Amino acid sequence: IYLDQPYGREGFYPRLGSLEAPALFVWGTRDPLIPAAFKRHVARWLPSAEQIVLDGCGHVPQVERPEQTNGLLTRFLARADALGILARAAFVLGANNVFLFLGQQHATTGAAAVMYSIMPVASPVFAVLLLDDARISAVDAAGILLGLVGVVVIVGPESVLGGGSVGQALIVCSALSVAFGTVLLKRVGPSIGTLPQTAWAMAAAAVGIHAASLGLGESVAQVAWSPELVAAILYVGMPATAAAYPVYFALLSEAGPVRGNLVAYAMPVVATVT
Repeated sequence: IYLDQPYGREGFYPRLGSLEAPALFVWGTRDPLIPAAFKRHVARWLPSAEQIVLDGCGHVPQVERPEQTNGLLTRFLARADALGILARAAFVLGANNVFLFLGQQHATTGAAAVMYSIMPVASPVFAVLLLDDARISAVDAAGILLGLVGVVVIVGPESVLGGGSVGQALIVCSALSVAFGTVLLKRVGPSIGTLPQTAWAMAAAAVGIHAASLGLGESVAQVAWSPELVAAILYVGMPATAAAYPVYFALLSEAGPVRGNLVAYAMPVVATVT
């Protein structure tokens, strides 16, 4: 704090406001170097941060109050991890696949591809709303929209008009769910690794998807089993889910939701070729 200018364009406190990850500030009432009164600046520039004041503690709470400090950190990190798993399970895995599989039954391949390509368009909108420092330039916006136009050109305008409006609406909901969930995941900022987060999220999403299936009146007894169906289930369950989602979440971790979700523009190409 004392090595930087407090205010101005490059000041410490204005830069603090650009922090995306969840933040915890632990203050001590007997800290002579960075007094607890400074928390008013954090409240102004980073209102989403959690602040805790330890009565009678000095400048080094991890040494003076190790058990209490470790407890605060464990609780703080566990909450972020739980929210990260919930965001993955509810939006990126759960709602996404429910809406997508329902919508695909009532829409053409081309229409589904274009509707799902709304994801890269919606991601920056959610980022601006949920992330404090997210800014989308005019050039970036134009490029994203141009990508959507390219999708329409690839699959053909006549394909976009095919299929039912209900199916297309469901696929749009699927795309919006992924866009919102991935941006929310960025805001939550979980601390555990991508792979264990994905594993827990898949388990939770599986329960939710099966519950939705039962709610829609579906039953395993209704399934007409065949070798082709078993092969399709294995493909969707293994390479297209168990292998693909960890790679996708790793990409999001590196590139962020706005750039990472641009991979949705590759789906129409694959759908058209195959």
